Amino acid sequence: MVDCELAGHPNLIKPAITQIGAIFFDIETGEEKSRFEVYPSLQSCLDHGLVQDHLTMQSEESTVTLKEALQAFTAWIESCKNATYDTIMKSGGRYQFGNTLLWANGSMQDNRWLHFAYEACKLKQPVIFWQYRCAMTANYTASKIRKRNFRKEADLDRQGQKHDAVQDCLHQIGWLVKGLNASMGKQAIGIPFSAPSISSASSIPSGSPVPGRPSKKRRLDCDDK
Repeated sequence: MVDCELAGHPNLIKPAITQIGAIFFDIETGEEKSRFEVYPSLQSCLDHGLVQDHLTMQSEESTVTLKEALQAFTAWIESCKNATYDTIMKSGGRYQFGNTLLWANGSMQDNRWLHFAYEACKLKQPVIFWQYRCAMTANYTASKIRKRNFRKEADLDRQGQKHDAVQDCLHQIGWLVKGLNASMGKQAIGIPFSAPSISSASSIPSGSPVPGRPSKKRRLDCDDK
């Protein structure tokens, strides 16, 4: 599951990305395997042609370039692919959903923003387009089958800070897995919330500079997810 925080309005075609957060998880149980977090430099995003709007509040600037952030994300995705392959081989093909997929909150949101960022940096995309998955579409399907909106139910008991990419991923995984299991006739498993510790959060791979966590940019014109 991937989530991006922006310095540009989501309706912009190529908004500047100020945080990338992702959770590698078991699609059947929701168990967290590992996590990723990085804060690309706003100025680096602008230098690569991504867009900031005038309503973004200024804050402390990260020192990680957009290209470094995306390269780190690619390396993390590769480690997730390898781990998924090993798990499938050892389990005799137990996983019903196959290889590593990149889930996001909407089909025209985080995956698309990252796609444009990779293009701007002239970097190879970490996954093929058919590996993209939309959590909102899965929830819509589950709601039609089970007559329950799992996302809205989870929103009523939201845990964790909103507009933090890693926290948003954890929240989305909870209602996604419940909905998928329910739509297949399985028990809707309760996914325990796992509060992150900054010391354990992945950021830049070993050997690369790790910046301090910049203060958050608050969006003034967007509704909560």
